[in-house]
Amino acid sequence: MQNWNIGDDILDTRDLEERIDELEALENDYLDAKAEHEEAVEEDYGATQEEIDQLHADLLTAAANFDADDRQELKQLRDFKASMEDYCDWILGETLIEEDYRETYAEQLASDIGAINRDARWPLRHIDWEAASEELFAHDYHHAELGGFTYYARMC
Repeated sequence: MQNWNIGDDILDTRDLEERIDELEALENDYLDAKAEHEEAVEEDYGATQEEIDQLHADLLTAAANFDADDRQELKQLRDFKASMEDYCDWILGETLIEEDYRETYAEQLASDIGAINRDARWPLRHIDWEAASEELFAHDYHHAELGGFTYYARMC
C-alpha cells in the first residue's frame, strides 16, 4: 500500500522504486497477456474459439489492471529515476526534498547536526533560512522534476 504522494514534502527513493516494481509487474502481466492473445489468434496456432475467448478476457483484465494512468505514472517515475539515480544512492535509499520544503529541511538539518539549539530564541529567530537553504542546496544537491514538483537529493 502506497503511503506517499507526489508533491509530499519528503519522499524516499526506496518507496518510488517499490512503486516502479509494482507498475512494472502490471505492465509485464499486460504484455504477456497481449502476446499470448496475439499468438492464439494466428491461424496456424490451432487455438479453439474457447481458448481465444479466455485469452481475450485475460487480456482485457490485464489491460484494466494496467490502465493509461498507470502507464503515465510508470513513465513519469522511470524518467525521474533516470534523471536522479546517477547522482544519489537510489536503491539503498535517498531522501528527496520538495523545493518548497527546503527552508524547513535546512532548519531541521541544522538542528540535527547541532549547529543550532532549537530551544534558543536568539539567534534562531533571526536566521535567514531562505539564504541558508539556498547555500545548502546550491552545491551538494541534484534536482529533477516529478509530476510538476521539483525534488532535491543529496549527491553522493
